[in-house]
This record gives sequence, structure tokens and C-alpha cells, in this order.
Amino acid sequence: MVDISLVYPIFASILVILSLVLIPRDSYRAYLPVIFIATLFHAGLLYIVINILDAWEYVGDDPFAVFGIPIFILIAWGASLALFLWGLPEKLPRWTHYVYIGSFALAGTFIDATFHSIGIRPYSEWFSGWMWFFPLYFIFWITYLIYLKRLELEKV
Repeated sequence: MVDISLVYPIFASILVILSLVLIPRDSYRAYLPVIFIATLFHAGLLYIVINILDAWEYVGDDPFAVFGIPIFILIAWGASLALFLWGLPEKLPRWTHYVYIGSFALAGTFIDATFHSIGIRPYSEWFSGWMWFFPLYFIFWITYLIYLKRLELEKV
């Protein structure tokens, strides 16, 4: 029997539609290389957390999972990175960018807690949901740095 939860494709669809509606096509196109690299980085981190550290597992992701990572989670992650880059307050002082990164990491932590509370992401005994904030902050920070490097390279 295949274990399928509709939460993953619905969540991914909502984020993809939201990003496609809100973000201008030219901006989206410019973000795609950054989104791709950052999503691969996130997939690697998820692989470590799920398969090596055994911090949690995804339930109901069959048959749409690779190495225990639901494909729809990666699609949702890409769309959320597009929204992250689109909303980045570039004209504000740099310290506000770190607060902005923290707000996205906090939102991701709440989404994780929601997935856990509805039973599709059970934690190991040693893992608590608040611990996910720090890897999320790191991922958004890396995405931010990749984006800044891309902007720097475009000026040359």
C-alpha cells in the first residue's frame, strides 16, 4: 500500500502559484540559478538530517520521495526561496537583511511545527522543532550570499 499525504502537493502548489503571481517574470528568471543552487544545498542538508542524524522522517510522501525527501518539499522550498529573494529589502541597511532572514527562518520553523503536529513529520526523541530554526537561518543566509555574489558578478 502506498502512503500518500495530500499536504505536500497542496503546500507546494500554493507556494508555487503565490510566487508565480507575485513575482515579475524577469525577476523570477534572474532568481532561478540562485534558487536551484540553494535548493540543492537544502536537499543535501535534508539528506544529512533525515538519513544520517535521524532527526525526523516524512510520513505520507510515497511514491514522491527520493532518499526520504519528498519532491514536493523541494518544490515548495524553491518557491519559498523565490519569495524570499523577491521580498528582500535591498534598499534598507544590511542589518535589516539579517532580521529578514530570521523572519523567514522563523516562518519555516512554524511550518515545520505544523507538519509535526498534524503527524506528517514525526521527530526523533532527541530532536525538538525549535532546533530547525538554526539550519533554516543558515540556508537562507547562504541563499542571501549566493544572491549577493550573483549581483556582484552581474556588475562586472
